[in-house]
Amino acid sequence: MGTVMGMGMGTHNIINQYDFFIFDIWGTIHDGQNFIPHAKEFIDAVKDAGKQYALLSNVPRPLSVVQHKLQSLGLNIENERIITSGDFFLHECANGNLTGKVYVVGQSLNTDLLAHANVEEALNPSDASYILYLAFADDESQIYAFKQELQVLLQYKLPFVCVNPDITVYHGDKLRYCQGYFAKFYESIGGDVLYFGKPHKKIYDHLFEKFPIDKTRAIMVGDSLSTDIKGANDSEIDSILVLTGLHKDERNVANLLKLSTSIPTYILSDLKLTNENSSA
Repeated sequence: MGTVMGMGMGTHNIINQYDFFIFDIWGTIHDGQNFIPHAKEFIDAVKDAGKQYALLSNVPRPLSVVQHKLQSLGLNIENERIITSGDFFLHECANGNLTGKVYVVGQSLNTDLLAHANVEEALNPSDASYILYLAFADDESQIYAFKQELQVLLQYKLPFVCVNPDITVYHGDKLRYCQGYFAKFYESIGGDVLYFGKPHKKIYDHLFEKFPIDKTRAIMVGDSLSTDIKGANDSEIDSILVLTGLHKDERNVANLLKLSTSIPTYILSDLKLTNENSSA
């Protein structure tokens, strides 16, 4: 995987080449409010072709919440085909890989995750073993407030548990700063971070344990070079970068790739079903 191959290749041709498709959700299937154009048709074509698939999302929520969201938009996906970073966090807690009390930041934003987690909440950071960070920010004032809080929390020398490594996503047309953004900030001021999602290899390994497949016949479909494509590269599977989410406003794809160490196998402007090659 050193070069970009098949840029703009027809989607039907890609579907025929692979047996297992791994779909990102946010930015690839929907934008938090509406379906991304052509995504549902592409998934239906994968199913109709008899291919296997799974959804792999950096959403810090139990899969039932994600499944309900997809159903509300008109896409029915069996729950066993959905893996979220939130569920991977729950899996690790249940298997004793995260023990001790957690001090929660942003609790009101993701109460459903805490309701399922086998962890005890600390009311004071001095009593905690970890910071469980569930907050996100939609504007500069929120960003400033959360950074200030993290600077105060750094004195306790607690690892930051990041259940959504995304830096930013689009929620509709508005850019949102996710937990990954604040995790990187915490690292920059000297803190330690434990990541529970893409691009980190552990969540891909978790997926491959659940779906024992030939990785040479698997492909990741996502909108982010830094999470979806990097995760695919590190897991040694092919990938499609679809320019519908995080990079939707990019006008110079070659320059985008120069600025990244992550290399997609294919680049598509969208997931519209096509038989012939067409430039992205």
